Amino acid sequence: MSSFFLRQPNGKLARFSSFVDDFTMFDLTPEEAEALVLEELVEDAKRKAKEAVQRALDDVPPRMHGVKGTGLQRWQSALETVEAIHGKTKRKRRERLEFDPEDA
Repeated sequence: MSSFFLRQPNGKLARFSSFVDDFTMFDLTPEEAEALVLEELVEDAKRKAKEAVQRALDDVPPRMHGVKGTGLQRWQSALETVEAIHGKTKRKRRERLEFDPEDA
């Protein structure tokens, strides 16, 4: 839903929704408006985090929503990228789950 805040004639804030083409809230303080936006952003971030983790658990290949992998397809693809960019030695270290601080 697309919405925005605007100043009312009394100086307080209102929220207008372009989805319903009407006001959805009146008489908000700036702090209340900020809290609403923050709450929506947090909920959206939580939803996106759950989706990202679920894609990993389902082994969904990147940019292929709804397609399940073989179980370790994402892992193998990432290792192939490491090898192509950094070489076989680093790939072997990553396969052993080794990580050195200088690798960052």
